[in-house]
Amino acid sequence: METGGDSAPSDIASGGASYFFTRIKKSTNANGIYYKPSVLLRQDVISYQGDMMSQHLSGLSSRKSTIAGMKEAATGPRNETIFKEGLGLDDIEFVGVRPSEVDQVVKAFKDKGITALPDERKIEDIVVTSKPPKSKRRFR
Repeated sequence: METGGDSAPSDIASGGASYFFTRIKKSTNANGIYYKPSVLLRQDVISYQGDMMSQHLSGLSSRKSTIAGMKEAATGPRNETIFKEGLGLDDIEFVGVRPSEVDQVVKAFKDKGITALPDERKIEDIVVTSKPPKSKRRFR
């Protein structure tokens, strides 16, 4: 299993490795996997304004678990939002890549037998190079 990030060893040692760590960003111009905003409604979501470096249990006073709190946490450049047991394919809104990477990323999904997401959107439709695909689902 590949691990990465500033606190991977301490996350594994503290039990934080059972969480998926990500950041809330307002811009959709960067490369990466973008998740549906509705995942923030999950009961197990916790946000912090900064990287807690495996101290999520001791940092309870600074945790954000409301939409307003998550918006506040998102103002921190090293904010982190964590999901117990991770996120799945059905949570993906789109994947942003460079134009030269589109075919490679689509192929990577297909090599794993994934041609569409659980909501029936084709992989070719969710791998994008600029603006995200139009969605009927918006969370505010």
